[in-house]
Amino acid sequence: MSEPAWEALTQELSGRFRRWGAQAELAEDLRQETLLRVQQGLPGLADSERLGPWVARIARNVWIDHLRARRLEQGLPADDEAVPAALRSAPAEVEDVEAFVASWLPLMVAGLDEPHRTALQRVELEGWSQQRLARELGLSPSGARTRVQRARKALRAEVEACCQVHWEGGDVVDWRPREPSCGC
Repeated sequence: MSEPAWEALTQELSGRFRRWGAQAELAEDLRQETLLRVQQGLPGLADSERLGPWVARIARNVWIDHLRARRLEQGLPADDEAVPAALRSAPAEVEDVEAFVASWLPLMVAGLDEPHRTALQRVELEGWSQQRLARELGLSPSGARTRVQRARKALRAEVEACCQVHWEGGDVVDWRPREPSCGC
């Protein structure tokens, strides 16, 4: 992973924890714990193309560990059923389910294959127009549109492989992890 991509990933982690309700200092601690686990696990990562979802899963696990510890400090049970239920209620704390789901996207985009990753990073995350993407990558305007559409389709497949997302009129209204280890 390039240094700029790694820096973007680490910044996204801090933002993710803050969106989940962590104050700035706690978000930094959780980011550092996540990066430590990533560094420890990188040698065992079999498919580097899945780096984004893998890091998202680690971040989620760090958050779950934090919630468990907080529940124990409060004298509440930290059993496996209670904590995922608390985690699933996190979007309500954020008040905007669509923004919460959108917070996963930079990490999931980072895990896409090329050229999908670059197309979505430029257009969706950096705000480039599709015309600019076409100029910068030497594509025709229709070629850039097709690349972005295919990239969006690949991203949606990644999201839906991880979670059940419920849409109404193009807006995200609810989500549920498909399994406890889901990266969302």
